Amino acid sequence: MRIIDCYLRALQKAEENATNGGIKLDKARFVQLFNEEQNRLVLYLLDKRNEDDIRYLQKLVVYSKDISKNRSIENQISDLFSLPSDYFDFINVSGVFSRGECSASDFNLWEAKNENVNELLADEFNKPSYDYRDCFYTIGEEGIRVYKGDFNVDKLFLSYYRYPNPVDISGYIKSDNSSSTDVDPELDDKLVDIILNMVEKQFALNESEYNRYQIDSDNVRSPL
Repeated sequence: MRIIDCYLRALQKAEENATNGGIKLDKARFVQLFNEEQNRLVLYLLDKRNEDDIRYLQKLVVYSKDISKNRSIENQISDLFSLPSDYFDFINVSGVFSRGECSASDFNLWEAKNENVNELLADEFNKPSYDYRDCFYTIGEEGIRVYKGDFNVDKLFLSYYRYPNPVDISGYIKSDNSSSTDVDPELDDKLVDIILNMVEKQFALNESEYNRYQIDSDNVRSPL
């Protein structure tokens, strides 16, 4: 769906249902609301990823991205790999590990809680092992920290959901004084329809259309 069509539909909805004196949904406000509600819908679907609707987010999947090691925070027991700038949610991770002249990629990597790291490192059955092809990682510090033993973590490959591309529409001046341009939604039209309904409800809330918001409050909390 083109962004201009999205705006016209949102404008029509806002004007038809206005009870606040006809405050107009301008383009800048529409773009802001659309991008906020788009991210909220994606998060909602990811929280329910065992349901069929998750298929609509497959275009947001990035497979096995080689992420870079933050060498300024290296230490003897772990390496920190930076998350991509468009990272939204985790899928899985794999890597390449080496000890001496040997290299392996068949490691079992599993996530640990930060609170349990010291206990796991001291546990013979859970500490990182090249021989058993097993090690753990934690997520935080805007990265993935992989814990190692007597081996190196040479590469890390992350599969993840990225943020949806933010939309924009021509016809207004942005906060950095640049002119806006048309950027269409990339999500399926079915999801765009849901986002437009969410935009309408959020706009009603922002403009104090309290009665209308109360009627739609359950749908605002659960968009689908």
